[in-house]
Amino acid sequence: MISSEKEIAIFQESDDQRYKIEAGSYISFDFSDASIPTGGKIASIILYIEHFEDSYFPVRRLQWEIGTGWPEDEEVWSSINAPVREEQGSEATDSWDITSVVDTSEKVDSLQLQIKNNCNMAGKSTFVDNIYAIVHWY
Repeated sequence: MISSEKEIAIFQESDDQRYKIEAGSYISFDFSDASIPTGGKIASIILYIEHFEDSYFPVRRLQWEIGTGWPEDEEVWSSINAPVREEQGSEATDSWDITSVVDTSEKVDSLQLQIKNNCNMAGKSTFVDNIYAIVHWY
């Protein structure tokens, strides 16, 4: 899990400072400042992840999971095979609508994202620049 201020800063802006996730590795993120007031209802919650992968990165080997309890007591609420954006020139910000899964204020308060590079070929990395969530509530 990323914990130092220097590492966290990498993901807070789209500034071409990227974090490299090598083959067979993963990283987890807490959304500690995403909270809903007591009694608030979630209208929508969408995750945004700016990334690209090494050339010839295999499809279905980049996985995004949402849940809670990483790294010791993980509970996965949902998982998708993320889109692959080959090479820096294809870098993009992809969105994932998680409204149907993160449907309570308790889940918003404990929300974590895990990005897994499930590639088994050495030298095939994913590079992440910016991660954020937009939460609408009423």
